[in-house]
Amino acid sequence: MLHLFLPDYLASANLLLFRTGPFPLSLLVPGINFIRKKVIPVWVAGLFCLGAITFPLNRITRTEWIAHIANLVLLVPSLVTGWLLVNQQDKY
Repeated sequence: MLHLFLPDYLASANLLLFRTGPFPLSLLVPGINFIRKKVIPVWVAGLFCLGAITFPLNRITRTEWIAHIANLVLLVPSLVTGWLLVNQQDKY
């Protein structure tokens, strides 16, 4: 059924939707894919990847300042991606 909705991105959609597993890894895979496909600026995709790494680190250590940094690292690329999507700036 997936082939009906995403015919041009079968491998990426399958990897993202079904093979990524837990939450942090499901951020790392699209971050790497965004870097490869240049859909968003590289620094934004890099922040997605960094957020995927810092999220479990803050959960394991339960350190407050790491949690704030991890949340900020996840918030910034989400806001920038939303802003780019709303303004339809897709040439990078």
